[in-house]
Amino acid sequence: MRRMKRILPVLARLWPAWLFLAALALAAFVFADALPSAGVLVSPDGMPTFTGPGFARRVMDWAHAPGKILNHDELLRMLLPPLAFHELSYMVSAALSALALAAYLRALGLAPLPCCAGGLAFAFAGYNFTLFAAGHRGYFDSMPYALLVFALVERAVRRPRAVSFLLVGACAVCGIAFQPDVMSFFLGLAIVYAVFRVLRLAAVEGAGACFRARWKGWALGVLLALVSFGVFGSGTLRHVFGDVVAGRKAQMGIAHSEEKNHAESAEAAEGAESPDGRAPSRPDRGSGAAEAPDEAELHRRWIFATNWSMPPEAVAEFVAPSFQGYDSGSREVPYWGRIGRSDGWEETHAGFANFRQHSLYVGAPAVGLALFALAAAVLAFVRVGGVRAPARDRDRAAAALFWGGAALVALLLALGRFGFLYRFFYKLPMMDLVRGPLKF
Repeated sequence: MRRMKRILPVLARLWPAWLFLAALALAAFVFADALPSAGVLVSPDGMPTFTGPGFARRVMDWAHAPGKILNHDELLRMLLPPLAFHELSYMVSAALSALALAAYLRALGLAPLPCCAGGLAFAFAGYNFTLFAAGHRGYFDSMPYALLVFALVERAVRRPRAVSFLLVGACAVCGIAFQPDVMSFFLGLAIVYAVFRVLRLAAVEGAGACFRARWKGWALGVLLALVSFGVFGSGTLRHVFGDVVAGRKAQMGIAHSEEKNHAESAEAAEGAESPDGRAPSRPDRGSGAAEAPDEAELHRRWIFATNWSMPPEAVAEFVAPSFQGYDSGSREVPYWGRIGRSDGWEETHAGFANFRQHSLYVGAPAVGLALFALAAAVLAFVRVGGVRAPARDRDRAAAALFWGGAALVALLLALGRFGFLYRFFYKLPMMDLVRGPLKF
């Protein structure tokens, strides 16, 4: 009995390991049909490979690949045969997401048991698993790092330690390597979250006392985070801005039009003064000035970027799974909504009536709990019978209200061409290259 009393506290302190193993076991149960040798997880955006090079060659390929960093996905790729890596990558990422969200909740001061419950609830909520049908592995691989950024920011705001800021930079790089557009959104949100939590802490402790105690740690920490991001992310950023951005421009036809405009501008500049002194035959646009795209080209780019916007009626699917059908390729329950519809289809019926590969179901329990949390957060700031909620409860309530606001912004962005906010987002630098507002 005494031995058990000594062992139980040790086991309780190992709750992150138990949570990870429980999430991995649950993921294996969900993927049971795809795990045997005769089955495979179908994922069009990340097709499985049945054969591949040996372990030594995989290690050498990673070592010589530009912009590669050692994250959990690369480690699995090196250690496992291709088919095992393909399936375990999703499962391990889901388990790590559960662990990362639990770490964030723990940073807010929750006990281990509700942290584990919250982590599992997030990892296995509807959309996290229905998106498997489309095979967007980058989303799953980046999510643990996005959540860890918020856990580290929460700790760094309260107790500014160098290791927290260094890990923020490293996690940011890992997430960008997998999913640059979504992770960029999360990083922008993390900056807003950090400012929000600093202001909240200043309101609780007093602005003077709060900043006197922490401003040096915060200033040094931000510098360390930037250094960490630059050191770990130099190769990744070169890859993103070199290969990924160039590939997206080529996909959108921007690269070709830019090269054409540049060539025509160079010709015009060279011919500005011909040998015989006569005016050039081509209109002079100025030395090196590229011709601006016309309205038709701008419209084409807008349509390309905002394909897979979420029609307002699709919000009902958050709690009503597949009420407009499952996916466009389903014979039994074909999707008949507007997601993925080609521009002008209503008039010409040219292109796609719709195109989607997964449900938008989040889960009635998840949405119900979120609404309950928001209601409880509002009540935490209201005096009931002349009594206010404890300071710690109000602090957590403030975090819940922040996430409620973030959810509203993400929802408005997901509407894409059907809403107003995405037009402002689209005008930000590089954001015209982001495709598929529905991802938000």
